[in-house]
Amino acid sequence: MGFFSFFKKENRDSSNMDSAILGMVLLEDLNSFDLKGTLNELRTKWELKITNSEADDEAAVLVIGGYNIAIATVPAAIPEREVEKTAAYNYFWENGVQETSKHKGHIVLSIMNAGKNSVLENLLFSKIASAVMNNSKSIGIYIGGRTLVLKRTSTKRMWK
Repeated sequence: MGFFSFFKKENRDSSNMDSAILGMVLLEDLNSFDLKGTLNELRTKWELKITNSEADDEAAVLVIGGYNIAIATVPAAIPEREVEKTAAYNYFWENGVQETSKHKGHIVLSIMNAGKNSVLENLLFSKIASAVMNNSKSIGIYIGGRTLVLKRTSTKRMWK
């Protein structure tokens, strides 16, 4: 089974499964991701309690508020110009197609056992995505299941 086909919902009985929230942070520089900085930001800026974690330099599995979170770097661009095709629909990102085509790798973010409280889960996902983008040289985030590509913007003390 290929990496991307793992995340497809084909041939799954959704009545017995939790849903997942999946997105990919687009990296301009493959070696720019700081996982320790990301975890520190989740704890300090967002005041999230990480109750369990396994991590190395490329991946982490965390438990935050009972949710299983996966963060993994992939040293390859998302194939078949999928991101660029989606970026063409974002009329708020004037040069989105050109800018997203520069991504050299990505970081997969997932809340694997979502489906209990969509508002809280999407807020949690946004905090994780923000921390990852603040601790990497990223271009933006791609959420394929929502046909969404968003440009990274500054979050300097925007929330507190």
